[in-house]
Amino acid sequence: MDWLEAIILGIIQGIGEPIPVSSSAQTKIASFFMEVETPGIIFEVFLNFASFLAILWLTRKDVMNIVKGFFKYLFKRDRRERQSFRMGWFVILGTVPAVFTGFTMKDIIDQYLSSMTAIGIALIVTGLFLFFVRRLKGRKDAEQMTWKDALLVGVVQGTLALIPGISRSGSTVVTALYAGLNRETAFRYSFLLYLPIGFGTMVLGAEELLTHPLFLENIGAYLVMFIASFFMTMVGYYLFKGILERGKLIYFSLYCWALGLALIILYS
Repeated sequence: MDWLEAIILGIIQGIGEPIPVSSSAQTKIASFFMEVETPGIIFEVFLNFASFLAILWLTRKDVMNIVKGFFKYLFKRDRRERQSFRMGWFVILGTVPAVFTGFTMKDIIDQYLSSMTAIGIALIVTGLFLFFVRRLKGRKDAEQMTWKDALLVGVVQGTLALIPGISRSGSTVVTALYAGLNRETAFRYSFLLYLPIGFGTMVLGAEELLTHPLFLENIGAYLVMFIASFFMTMVGYYLFKGILERGKLIYFSLYCWALGLALIILYS
């Protein structure tokens, strides 16, 4: 892998992680066409950690308020922090499904769901998800959100969102909108829910990544890729937020359909 290829992959992962087009699908497609060898899902874990740090930075104030409020309410029963406690609890609850399904699905994904045809089909499904909720606004804010809403979104993140071509951000926002959450709350919860997953996958995959021959041979390029991914994740975050607020998810649907159909035609 040369530095130009590393920058391209970092840009694709970074901007693709927050927006609902499946970053894992985009990086797999790019790697395939550039004929770049990557260490499978561990490679994705590495790039996802760059995105995790970017999202953590962008949401740091919200995260700090939730963490401090969670423990104040838990230990001091400070009623003013009840909403922070509820959101912290919802993030914990929504993370549970992914804890049970994460790495257990690795072999299934690698064996059956990583072909270009499978990714193409999954992208079309993602486009359909986004199309059907493009006009939904929802009425429930964070105070009206329930544990059932949180768990439902978490189940989707822990199952469907692991499939290359099924967008994590897209599927969780879509599910939240279907549950009746407003766009702001759906977007906020989706990215809060991403943080423990992004951190946990890096911790679990760190040893395998750091000892992988491909990583050790290309550590300079990987660091460049990491930096590119970090900054482009910020771009993707604000892009998705703006388009969601304007109710223009159809843009992402059209992209997913076009790319998915092209992959099916080329590789079926």
